[in-house]
Amino acid sequence: MIRRLVALTVFGSLALATASFASPTAGESVRWSAKLTAPGHNPKARKRWPVKIVVKTAGGKPISGTVQYNFLFGGQVVQVRSCLDHGNTPCRFRGTYKDVLHFPARSIGYDLTLRFIVKTRFGTKNIDYAIKVVK
Repeated sequence: MIRRLVALTVFGSLALATASFASPTAGESVRWSAKLTAPGHNPKARKRWPVKIVVKTAGGKPISGTVQYNFLFGGQVVQVRSCLDHGNTPCRFRGTYKDVLHFPARSIGYDLTLRFIVKTRFGTKNIDYAIKVVK
């Protein structure tokens, strides 16, 4: 009888350990990356400036999440935007996020930091990108 309990306990522990490695949950630490691609640090005012963010696990699997933009001047947030034409509601994506930004003429000449705030079930990452809008 004692041998059976030991065998069941060992088997149950192995099954539980295997299940925990099979799919990570929000409470577990998972390595993931968010990489930005942009066409340089000097966007032209009133012109298209495409950006792309690829978000994936260390194993290469795409991750769903949201992204939102903050514009910083001198380290202070001066504007919060999203992919929508108005408001600051975070935009959803699955693995890859693409958008085209347009900068107003009044932003010409200022040293700005464009912060992309990427949120997933594994946490939040900020991608800071220095820009200076040109004519």
